Amino acid sequence: MTDQSWRGNSVCELLGCSVPVVLAGMGGVARSELVSAVTAAGGFGFLGMVREPVALIEREVGRVRDAGHRAFGVNIIPAATEPGLLARQLDAIIALEVPAVELFWDIDTHVIDRLRDAGITVVYQVGAVGEAIAAQRAGAQIVVAQGVEAGGHVRGVVPLRDLLPGVVRAVRVPVLAAGGLAQGGDMTTAMALGADGVVLGTALMATPEAFAHPYHQQRLVEAQADDT
Repeated sequence: MTDQSWRGNSVCELLGCSVPVVLAGMGGVARSELVSAVTAAGGFGFLGMVREPVALIEREVGRVRDAGHRAFGVNIIPAATEPGLLARQLDAIIALEVPAVELFWDIDTHVIDRLRDAGITVVYQVGAVGEAIAAQRAGAQIVVAQGVEAGGHVRGVVPLRDLLPGVVRAVRVPVLAAGGLAQGGDMTTAMALGADGVVLGTALMATPEAFAHPYHQQRLVEAQADDT
């Protein structure tokens, strides 16, 4: 698949990537090495910086840029972050001119406004059609529809195959699909249901570039369907 294949794809245009495959901003796992690897392959990576100190955000953003990458983002969760820390995170993200920020959980219009005013692309992960509509209304430029199959923090309660078409019909912004996706066939199915691209998390956790403990990675690789 060449870079030309996705020319005109709305997600790629907004994020500045060549392939609409996005690395989820997994806390403690998605750091500069993994973000850089995904970006180098043509995708787009989010640094997992939920509740992390400003110094770590500055360090990881610097490392991605030192590796020669400019198209990347930072993932934070306002509702799960102490207000003082959240304010410092936002100040740092804006000062660093991070291209995109992914948000999750309660829709915080103040945070969205601050990021949009700074020229930062806002991506919002949602778990329901109504939430997708609210995120778009608040200013989100990309919505991530997360099915119940997802790992980590899970917002939705319905399978992705049921959630995704409804979200696509309900909003005008590009939609990314997330939850239980790991192979090319999964991406084909998601895009047939209307997604503009996919978000991968667990599928990339066992890679050499992931900042995950080797035992965690071993358990993932050895796990069967009933080992959740």
